[in-house]
Amino acid sequence: MDKEIFGKCWLVVALSVALVLLCTNGAALAGAIVDYEGLDSVHSGAKGPESGTRFTIGAGMAVVPDYEGSEDYEAAPLLHFRMDLASGRYLDFSGNRVKFNVMGDSKWSIGPELRIRAKRDDDVDEKKVADLKKVDRAVELGGFVAYDLGSNFEVGANLLQDVADGHDGFLLGLSAGYRIPMNNSMVALKVFTTYASNDYMDAYFSVKRKNVGSSSLDFYNADEGFKDFGLTCVISHQFNESWGMVGVLGYSRLIGDAADSPLVDDVGDANQFLGGIMGTYRF
Repeated sequence: MDKEIFGKCWLVVALSVALVLLCTNGAALAGAIVDYEGLDSVHSGAKGPESGTRFTIGAGMAVVPDYEGSEDYEAAPLLHFRMDLASGRYLDFSGNRVKFNVMGDSKWSIGPELRIRAKRDDDVDEKKVADLKKVDRAVELGGFVAYDLGSNFEVGANLLQDVADGHDGFLLGLSAGYRIPMNNSMVALKVFTTYASNDYMDAYFSVKRKNVGSSSLDFYNADEGFKDFGLTCVISHQFNESWGMVGVLGYSRLIGDAADSPLVDDVGDANQFLGGIMGTYRF
């Protein structure tokens, strides 16, 4: 990788992190902590440029739960930035996460991943949840791996640890995806599940003396385990070489101790939905 490309990589990393921080710190995402799982799958299987570097930028709006487990929804920005190198490496910023694939021209995609999870405080609509002590913003750092099985199938996993004293826990994600190419369009389906550590579950789903604040929710202790499973459908269409449009629909179901939490079972909903649309420009 020459110095010019290396410099571009660092510039895009810095820009991506800045955009993630802006989104997760803004008013529109004050309580929204749902991930845009699978948004990057629209690029899965796509070849990089024959030479040079290709950039894709996107912007739009999404509707997401007010907090993880909420029955209320709010608008949030839907942003996307991707840099594809001729080597097959790429950097992808989608929603609240940044990934950099260090593998070139390979069925494997492996690299570091950064995800920023917005704080949960008294801005949420449900008063009993707003009265809980806030959960600070989390910065989750780790890595991801994906493998192209051929015939448009892909499997993947990621492992992320909070390094910013937000929830102090870790998350293990497992996924499987399938792509359906259709002329200038692509439908990408991804199923996923997430295992959450005790610290994560305690921060977002437990109600104890240390975090109850002035809330009237019943005390509850959430232990580690699989917290959800879900499906994301991403539909993309290229109108020409440069302009395109992407739509995303997602459903996840909270399970186990997450679903039984009073934040979900009493005042929220275990069924979580998201939807969004954005325009894209490639150059």
